[in-house]
Parts: sequence; C-alpha cells; structure tokens
Amino acid sequence: MDGLSIREAAARFGDQDFLIAGGERWTFARLAERVEHASPVLRSEPLFINATATVDTLVTMLCAMEQHVPLVLLHSGWSADERFAMVQTFGSLSTGTTVPGRDTFGVLFTSGSLGQPRGVVLSRRAVIAAARLSEERLGWEANDRWICALPLAHAGGISIFVRCLLAGRSVVLMEGFSVDGVLSAIERERATMLSVVPTMLQRLLEADQKNLLAQLRILLVGGAAIRHDLMTECEKRNICAMPTYGMTETASQIATGRSGPSGGLRPLRDVGIRILAPDGTSCPAGTTGRIAVCGPQIMDGYLGEEPIIPSSFLITDDAGCMDDSGGLHVLGRLDETIITGGENVHPAQVESVVRAFPHVADCVVFGVEDQRWGQVVAVALAWPASHVFDEDSFRRFCADRLPLFRVPRYVAVMDTFNLLAGGKVDRQSVVRQALPLLHRLHRAPRP
Repeated sequence: MDGLSIREAAARFGDQDFLIAGGERWTFARLAERVEHASPVLRSEPLFINATATVDTLVTMLCAMEQHVPLVLLHSGWSADERFAMVQTFGSLSTGTTVPGRDTFGVLFTSGSLGQPRGVVLSRRAVIAAARLSEERLGWEANDRWICALPLAHAGGISIFVRCLLAGRSVVLMEGFSVDGVLSAIERERATMLSVVPTMLQRLLEADQKNLLAQLRILLVGGAAIRHDLMTECEKRNICAMPTYGMTETASQIATGRSGPSGGLRPLRDVGIRILAPDGTSCPAGTTGRIAVCGPQIMDGYLGEEPIIPSSFLITDDAGCMDDSGGLHVLGRLDETIITGGENVHPAQVESVVRAFPHVADCVVFGVEDQRWGQVVAVALAWPASHVFDEDSFRRFCADRLPLFRVPRYVAVMDTFNLLAGGKVDRQSVVRQALPLLHRLHRAPRP
C-alpha cells in the first residue's frame, strides 16, 4: 500500500470527516464503504473522467486509485469535442514513449507552446512525494479543513484532494469558485486552508467585509504572478497569504514564499531549481532566464513523447531569477500564453475560431493587463473596409464557440497587418498598432 487508498485511510481515520460537499459530510469510513460497492463497475484502463467537482466524481477517482487504475482527468470546462479529441490521442501512442501504466496516478492535460493540450503523466510516487514535501513546508493542525474551489483537472485542485487523503484531513469541495461560497465555507465550516489564483484573491478581498480570510491558517496564492498591492493588503488585514509556484508537470507546488509583500519563493526540500541562459548554462543570481526544476515529484513525461530521465532537470517555459539568498522570483511566461483568472489561453486556441467569422481576413490574439483578471483576451482583426463590423454578432459568435475565459474582451479593427520578410504576420508590430485602437466588447462574458 502506498497511501493512495480510501480503505487504508478509513482504517486510520475512521469517523473523521474527509469530504464536505453539497451540504453533506462524508467520513473516511463512509466513503470507503461507498467505494467498496462501486469498485466492481471499473472496467477501462486508463479511466477517463470528466472531472466535475462532485461526490460521484471523487468516488470514481477513489475506486481507480484503490485498484491502481490510471486516471485521465478531462477538464469539465472543455467542450465535448475537446474531450473526445483528448481521448482519441490514446489510440495513437507509439512504443517507447511515455504512457500510463500501473504505477501511474493519472494524466492531466495542459497547454503547450503551440496551444495544443499535452498530457502530463504523473506517477503515484511523484504525487505522493509532492504531497509529503508540501506537508513539510505547510504543516498540519488537527482541525485543518482545506477549501477546494479549483478545478479537479488542475494540479492545484487534485493535489488538495490527495494531500488531505494522505493526512486524514477534510476537504470542503465547491462546485466552482464563487466569492460568497468561499466566504460562507470559511465561516460555516471553520475552514483553515484555501488555494486561489490572484484574481480570486482580489475578488475575495473586495467582498470580505468581516475579514473572514484572516481566520485562515494558510492562504496559498498561485497560478499566476501575484500583484504586490494584493500581498500588501493581505498583510495589512493580517491574512496569511503565501505566494506559491508550481505546475502540472511537478504535481503542483514546488516553491512557496512567506506571508508578506516581499522576498522570493523558497524551494521545497529536495527540489532543485536552476535559471538557464539561452545557451543552457546556469545564470548567476539576479539574472533572468528560463526556470528549470528537478525533484521527486517531476512527471514521467508528456503523453506519447520521450520519457523524462529520472533526476534530470525539467526545462520550463517560465522566466525567473534567483536572488542572493536563494529565493526564486517568477517573472512570467516566456511564450505568448495569456493567463486570465488562473486559466491559460494560447492565442492559437482563439485565433482558429475568430478566423471563421465572416469577412475576417486574419487575426492576432494577445493579452492585455486587467486589474481583476491579471490579463484578458484581446484580438486584432484584419477587416475589409467594404464591410461594416458588427460588434454584437462578433461577440455572440465567439461566446457560442469558446469557453468564457477565452472569449475576447477587447477588439481592434485594422485594414491590414504588417508582414515579416518570410510572409508571416509580424505579431509584435500588429500588437503595437492595435493597442491604441482597442475597443471594449462591453457585453462580452467575463473570463
């Protein structure tokens, strides 16, 4: 047994609450009994799950973990076509590439540099190591209850579930994030821990008239760079907000900072971090480069690609630097990914849809700063002067075909785009020209 077992947890923690969801309380023993009845229905390996935040989903996941059946967690926000496409990738895997096996915990999908989802294959060993290292840094108290308002298909969401299973603590599961729901859970359930992205934190701070966030023992803030003013506000309110850095490829958390507006992130024990120059050599302290990480929680590899060599460094797409005291400062993505409300949006994901709108000659999608969401999606359109641009039609077209967080909030209509010598669109030039022309789509859904 490796600890990823509800039966083992029930033997240790029995009548302690494990899951609080939908107005019900599920002890470790009660969930183990339900898993016992549900286990015979498992047939497929790996097991594909539309990772909705429900008790039924968690029971199915526990069944799979009990039987060492690898999970494939499909984002509940994806369209049916997107989920089907992810399932289809398993039919074309080559021998010698990274594939899920009996030691695999699961496959979580993320966006790569080309905007195509890539499956991250995480072993049970890696997921357990990540949980144990997080426990060393954060500690546990007897009454800890961790609110899970992040998607279960995200490493940040599923890691809460695993950490509490191993430690015998409670998860307060929410079906999606809502300000009122989180604040009510803190007050009603006496929750002590919460994981959010910066946009969630800003909305909570704006609405928290009772300063309920100060009742939390730990408030982890990750998924995007956190603004200095938010950390300062937390310090002023005596809220223990801790910035954290992690990724799907590392089973979530790998470095965490202290509460307060200053200082770098401290790598967890056994986590190695290097900052690489373009030639692959290590950068000195204070120099910006590409972040590379190693440790026991690193993935086996990307689905269908070459496996990661154990103990080797994983080279990320993130930019950062180390300070003289060994603190990590994450500066953002090196590619063109837009991070809006904790969700990653690659321009290609939106451009493929926008180009299908009638009369669009070409388009360039990029992010613009937003105080609430960090960034929001903007688009520049190459639009023929002979046609009138219908803002409402364009907004509806995008909203019908894209998840809400990918729908453009701003648009700039231009006659033509500048081209590079090779005939490709000069994206940087287009963005520079588009910025002063941006027009807000007022009724566009928020990300």
